[in-house]
Amino acid sequence: MIWYPYEQMKTMREPFQIIDAKGVWLKTPEREMIDSVSSWWSVIHGYKHPALTEAIKAQADLFSHVMLGGLTHEPVRRLSDKLQSFLPGDLDYCFFSDSGSVAVEVALKMALQYYVNQGEWQRTKVLSLTHAYHGDTFKTMEVGDDEDYHFILEAYGEKMEFCQLQINYIDWDFQDAKKKAELLKEYGIPVWVMEPLRGGKLAALSSEDEAALKELRPEEKIPAWAFRFLQSLPEVKMILSGMSTMGQLEENIRTFEEEKPLNDVEMERLLDIADNMINGVPCTACRYCTSHCPQGIDIPAMLKLYNEHVFTGGGFIAPMTIEAIPEEHRPGACVGCQSCEAVCPQQIKISEVLADFVQKLK
Repeated sequence: MIWYPYEQMKTMREPFQIIDAKGVWLKTPEREMIDSVSSWWSVIHGYKHPALTEAIKAQADLFSHVMLGGLTHEPVRRLSDKLQSFLPGDLDYCFFSDSGSVAVEVALKMALQYYVNQGEWQRTKVLSLTHAYHGDTFKTMEVGDDEDYHFILEAYGEKMEFCQLQINYIDWDFQDAKKKAELLKEYGIPVWVMEPLRGGKLAALSSEDEAALKELRPEEKIPAWAFRFLQSLPEVKMILSGMSTMGQLEENIRTFEEEKPLNDVEMERLLDIADNMINGVPCTACRYCTSHCPQGIDIPAMLKLYNEHVFTGGGFIAPMTIEAIPEEHRPGACVGCQSCEAVCPQQIKISEVLADFVQKLK
C-alpha cells in the first residue's frame, strides 16, 4: 500500500498512472498531461533532458550516491564550487540536504545554533510572514501559515513574539483577516500589520464614500481611516505601510501622533463601504449548495475566489489556487444543472457565475 502525500486516503481520487515522460509532458495510458509543478520543482529542466540523462548514466557507472558523513568525492566538490560562485560575500560553504523542506529546516537549526554558540541562549524566536509556506517538516511548519498547521500555535504559541498579517478594512471580512486576528488574540500573540491601505486602494475612495466618511469626521483624511481602523484593534502592535513621497510620510506621522479608534457607528459605516467596494457575489458560505452539486464542487470557495479575482482585476491567486484543485472539481466542471441555485438563500445564479469565472481565467 502507498500512503500518498497531501491526500485524505479515504476520499482521494484514483491517482494518474504515469507510464512515460518527456520534456514537460507526463503520459498515462489514456492521455498526455503537462507537469506544471515539475514534480514538485525537482524536474525544472524537463524529463529526459539529454544532458542530464547522460550525466546520470555516466555517474551511475561509478557510483550513484555516497554520503558526506566522513566521506567526500569529486562531483560534490564541483557542484559546491559552482554554487559558491553564485553566492555573495563570504557565503562560501554548501550544506547538502535531501529536500526543500529539510533544507529550510537545516537553515533554521543553523541560525539557532549560531546564537547558542555565541552564548545567546534566549534568541530562539523566528520571524515569519503571513501566507508563508516553507515546507512540512516540524520547524518549517512552525514558521508557515497554513490552517492545517495551526496545531503549532497550541504547542508553541506562548513562545511567539508576534505574527504578521495582511489586515485592512477590505480584507477584514473579504480575506478572513478578522478570523486570523481573533485566533492570534486567543493565544495572546501580538499582530504586525502589512498592506493597511491594500496596495493604495484605500488611499482614495469614490466621492460618495468619501462624503459618507466626512460626515462622521470632517477633518480626517481618507488614508487615515485605514489607520484608525487598525488603531481600533488592541491586538495590533505594529503597522507597516509603504510611502512614496515625503508628503505621505509627514501625513502619516500626523495621523499617528494621536490614537483615535473608531466608535461603533464609524466602524459599521467603514465596513459597509468595504462591502460596497467589493460588490461581489453575496455568498454567505452557508454551504446548502454543496450537498446538491453532482460534481462535488466547493461552491463557496469558488465564489470567494471569484470575488477576489474580480476585485483585484485578475492576478495570480485564483489561477494558482484553481490549478491545485482536481479538474473534476473546478469551476469548469459545472454542468449547469442549477440544483445548487434551488437551495441558495441568496438566490445567486451560481452556474452563470462559475461560467463567467472560467472565461475570466482564460
